[in-house]
Formats: sequence, C-alpha cells, structure tokens
Amino acid sequence: MNTLYYGDNLDVMREMPGESVDLIYLDPPFNSARDYNVLFKQAQRDENQAQIVAFEDTWQWSRRHYEEFFEDPRNQRLFELMQSLYTILGTSEMMAYLVMMAPRLLEMHRLLKPTGSLYLHCDPVASHYLKIMLDVVFGPQRFINEITWQRTATHNDAKRWASIADILLCYSKGNISIWHPQFRKQSETDIEKRYRYTDDKGRRYRLGPIDSPNPRPNLMYEWKGYAPPVKGWRYSKERMTELDAQDEIWYPNDMSKRPARKLYLDSSKGALIGNVWTDITPIQASSIERMGYPTQKPLALLERIISASSNPGDVVFDPFCGCGTAVVAAEKLGRRWIGIDITFIAVDLMIARLARDFGLARGVDYAVTGDPKDAYSARKLFEESPKQFEIWAVGLVSGVPQPDKVGDKGVDGKVYFHDLEGKLQYAVVQVKGGHLTPSLLRDFAHVIEREKAVMGFFISLEKPTKGMYEAAGECGFATAPAAAKSPACNSAPSTNCWTKAKPSTSRKATPCAAAASAWHGRGSRGVWRWETLEMSIHKKVRHSMKRTVIAYSELWHTSYVLLQKGIEDEQGSHHLFTASIIFTAFTLEAYFNHVGSKIFPAKCWSSLERSRPQQKLDVISEHLNIPVDYGIRPWQVMRTLYPVRNDIAHAKTTVVSGSSVMPYDEYGRSLPELLLDKWQQYCTQSQALIVRDDVEKIVFAIYEAIQLKGCMCNIEFPFRLGGQVGRVSVIE
Repeated sequence: MNTLYYGDNLDVMREMPGESVDLIYLDPPFNSARDYNVLFKQAQRDENQAQIVAFEDTWQWSRRHYEEFFEDPRNQRLFELMQSLYTILGTSEMMAYLVMMAPRLLEMHRLLKPTGSLYLHCDPVASHYLKIMLDVVFGPQRFINEITWQRTATHNDAKRWASIADILLCYSKGNISIWHPQFRKQSETDIEKRYRYTDDKGRRYRLGPIDSPNPRPNLMYEWKGYAPPVKGWRYSKERMTELDAQDEIWYPNDMSKRPARKLYLDSSKGALIGNVWTDITPIQASSIERMGYPTQKPLALLERIISASSNPGDVVFDPFCGCGTAVVAAEKLGRRWIGIDITFIAVDLMIARLARDFGLARGVDYAVTGDPKDAYSARKLFEESPKQFEIWAVGLVSGVPQPDKVGDKGVDGKVYFHDLEGKLQYAVVQVKGGHLTPSLLRDFAHVIEREKAVMGFFISLEKPTKGMYEAAGECGFATAPAAAKSPACNSAPSTNCWTKAKPSTSRKATPCAAAASAWHGRGSRGVWRWETLEMSIHKKVRHSMKRTVIAYSELWHTSYVLLQKGIEDEQGSHHLFTASIIFTAFTLEAYFNHVGSKIFPAKCWSSLERSRPQQKLDVISEHLNIPVDYGIRPWQVMRTLYPVRNDIAHAKTTVVSGSSVMPYDEYGRSLPELLLDKWQQYCTQSQALIVRDDVEKIVFAIYEAIQLKGCMCNIEFPFRLGGQVGRVSVIE
C-alpha cells in the first residue's frame, strides 16, 4: 500500500526490506546555512500568511554524531572516506552535513532493486562531496549522469557568476537499469532549420543516413540500381522494402549519389533530452501547483525523472519528500510510492495535496505511519517535541498551524470554512499538553472574542477537569439560522456545530488525546458543549521487548571498537589489537554458522557446526559456486588467522629466547625489545586492519553469491545489527 511516514528517514529505512524500491529521488536540505520557512497560504480571503519553520537547513557539528557513525558497523563501507573528509573539513558545517547523509545513502543503496536508480538533487556547494560518497556506496562504474537543471534566469550576484542551476546525480544499482529516453517538443526555429523538405502531401521531413556506420558485409547488396555504400546499407532488404512502400526513402536523380531516409516531423517523438535541462521552469508565485513550500520542485521535473527511470506499477521512494511532489508525480504516472518526512507540517501538506489533486483519503487509499495513534504515542510526542505535538493536534481538526514565534496570543492554529452565505469564517485552536485549570478556558473565551472567531477548539492531552466543564458553562454557542444546515467545513467537529445539540464528528475521532471543543457565540449567553475524544485513564503500562541478536554482527562491532581504541591510545594498544584480531576470527566463524543454518537443512548443518572454519567455508563455497584460492587474499587469511586463534585458545607457558649484537658504547642506552611469542608477533595494528579487510571481503563474497543463486532464505545485508521491537499493553 502507498505509505507516508512521519519520522526520521534513517529509522524508517532501516525497518524497510532490502531491494524493495525501483527508483529513489531525494532532495535533501541543502547545506546553505539558512532557515527555511514554510508559508501556509491560508483560506481564500485571508491576506495574512502563517509562517512556520519546517526545518533548519543549518547543520551544526556534533562530535557525538560523528563518533556514533563509526560505532555502527553498518556504516563501515564509508569509514575510510569519512575519516579522510574529516581530515580535510574538520568540524565544519559541511562535515556535519556529510555525517548526516552518509548512513542514509548506504540504506538507500540497500533498498534499491538491482535494476533500480537513484537521483540525488543537490546544489553545487555540496555536490562534489556527495558524488565522492556515492562513488564509494554504488561504485564509480555505476555513475550514470550528472544532470544540470537551470532553475532560474540569470541575475546579478555580487562578485561571482550568477547561481542559476541545481545538480542531480544519477546512479544505478546494477549493470542494467530501467531506462526510457525522454523527448521535448521541438522549437519552431529547430523545425524550420532541420525539416526543410515537404512531400506532395504537405508532410515536412528531413533526410537521414541510410548507410551503415559500421562494416556490414551481409548488407552489401544493390538496391534499385544504386550501388551499396562502402560499409553496406543500414537496413536489410526486407526493411528497405517496407520503408520504400511507406514512401520513407528519398531517391536522388543522379544514380552515383546515395538514397536517404525520410524522417517525417509528424512521426518524430521530439528532440532527445540530454543532461542539461533548460525547459523546466521553477515554481512561480502565481503557479497553480504552488503549495507555499520553499523548496518545492516543479511537477514536470519529477515526471521526467519518474518516466525515464521506472515503469508503471514500480515503487518510487522519496526519503526527504517535503510537500510531496515526487509522491504526486508517482501517483499521476501510475506508480506506487513511499514518502518520508520528519515534520508533521510536510506530512499534513502531502495529505492535503493528495486529497486536492486525486481525491485520495488517508487510511483508505494510502497509509500514514508514524503519527500518534494512541494516548501513549501522543504523550511521547509531547515529551520529545511540544511544538510537533501542537502541529499534530491542530491537524486533528484540519487546522492551519500558527507561526512558531513568541507572543502567539493564545492562538495555536485556525480552522477555515465558509458559512451558509458563502462568507469566509474561521475558528481558533488552542493546544495544551500540560496541567489544566479552569482559568485556561476563561482565558480562551477572551481569545475567541478578541480574534472575532466564530468558535474555538480547545485540544488537551489530559482529560478536562470538572472545573473546566463548569467554566465552560459560562459561555455560549455559535449560532446560525435555525433552519440552516451545517456548513461545508473540513473541520472534524463541525458537522452539526450550528445547532444547540452536542455536535457529532464527521470522521471518527482519533483516540490519542482527551480533546475538548468549545463553541462560543459573541454577545450571546448559553453553555459550552464539549466533544471529548475517547481516552481511558490507566494505572499501569506493560512494555514488552524483544531483540534479535545477530552474533557475528555484534562480534564484528566489538572487533572494530577494540581496533579503534588501540589506534587512538598507544598505551596498551598491543593487547587491544590482539583482542580485535581474535574477535574478527570469531566474527567469521559466527558468520559461517549464521549462513550455514539458513542455506542448509538443520540436520545437515548441525553435523558441520563443530568442523574447522576452513572446512565450513569449503562446504559453503562449493554449495554457492564461489571460487576459493587459499594462496591469495582474502582467502589466505583462513591459513594465517585461525592457526593464531588456535594458538591463543590453547596457549601454554613458553620460554622465548633471542640475542643481538651491538657496539659496546651503545649498550645500556635503551631498553632491549620485548621478546614475543609467534602469536604475539602476529597481533599488530597493520595485521588487525588486514584481517578485518579480508574477513569483510569473504563475508560479502558469500552474501553476493547467495543473492545471485537466489536462495529462498532471509539473509540480511552483512553486519546489520538486530532490531529491537516493543509492545505496550495497558494494565487496568
């Protein structure tokens, strides 16, 4: 099912199955050191606009985030590159931006199908760094194109060339990717210049070659008295006969000259599009598709990308989907889609856009995952981000959030609708996540009066108190002519809000918070009516958890941490390198057991579990048709690493002796070298690095062979840590 996710795209992607996506388009926040504001265009007759900071496009350096990147073995493919970039960039904002992007690009590579493609939209400030990163993730041979999109006309920039273009980096997952050439309409100038001929039916055409560009000995035949070209004809006799019958061959009067192919204008698909796009204009202020989102891309841009690199029914994925242009283009072109954004603002925009453009309803035509579904989730959201809780709560009544600024004067959002006479009206929304008192309601009544609103919605995380009900009794209804029907309004509690009866909701209330909706008629007396969303008060919550421990991944992670500690601190480093090598050996043994138990029947593998590591590898490699040569790397590690591992496992006390000759006057100036056993001599920093490199290559060789063989077993991408899931149940 098509799905919108609210949340961190890295967390969401790590829960998605591998090789499940055909096309990825991402337009991540550019590293442009500025805040972006989302401008919500309010209802038709309101000239004001509410501005909300959707995301801060300034990346602050964090040492913790940098270290966490290297602590996660799933990111290992980019370790060396990131260390090199850190040496060059230091603790800059650009480095922080790249630390954010690196693990996400690795996950996107995992999600793509073998025939899939990725388009990364970026500006020239970061494009060169991102290209290097993509070369490492996908491989430089998988680079398809760098597309330049001219997004604006030339303008004056002080002391530099005008910045008028964005960059799109395009990569494929495998050797063959989905590709459909794209064409644009030819200009009148091009037509006049190229299509210079007209036949007797008035059809315009141009002449194209009919001879072969390469030697074709089998096509060296005479055609209607014309001698064959030097390299032969371009087409077979049968095809030439078809073209001749269709009047698509031009014949010169001079038999010494060569015929040509008639290429008709009305049969042309248009001008073939290259990698410089100048024909797609950006979103203008007056554009119909404008959503008010500052980084919104034109629909035509995404339609071109999706049409070129996917087929109908394929899955299009946008992990930074903003206002959802990629999602809308995918829906329009008959593709399935997945979108992720970290803000409720963007998700609400996408919900509204899908309803406006296609009449799609959430929960019916597509799923929305990640927003709170119960009181526990709503409370967690409030604890993590009160502002995001406020935006989400305003969305419950189809409201427009107000600016995130000091002095909102008690208005967190507005709900717009037209009354029975077609006049634009609005209700104000106030959201409270903390302690409730009756005075809050009295204050809100004044807010409704001051804002000249028809009614008000008071939404609270906690259940309203008895005193709040009493305070509400001091206020009145919003009224309309007695015979009038309810107005056309998207607001959930508005179906019967014009009568003095308790209003019902036009959609099922979301049981995530205790919410109270108050209607207040200016200058009239009466009582408030409450619409309370269902929520129970429970005494205890049981949180059950389950985690899959993937042993070889845990051991691999331990090996890496020990190695890094040894590199950073020379004191005691030899012991850390020894431990790292041992855990690397354990990693490969554990991986053999992990894979063997999945590709062989249980009884078969149980008899092999106590075999030597090399014997296990022999059995696995034979089954998967992996060529193994123990005389070269990485396979020779089996004959060097495991003897050392066995020496340590069965170590005994030994006496090591040695002697050296030196000049008499140099004796005593320095301490003699510490004598080491053979296994101790093996355990150095350089050997620890070599061993990890070889083991990693062996693991990936097995993984890739499993993918090629198409084994019906669930083998995860190497070195992924096991996931942990939890379940919350309420104890009455």
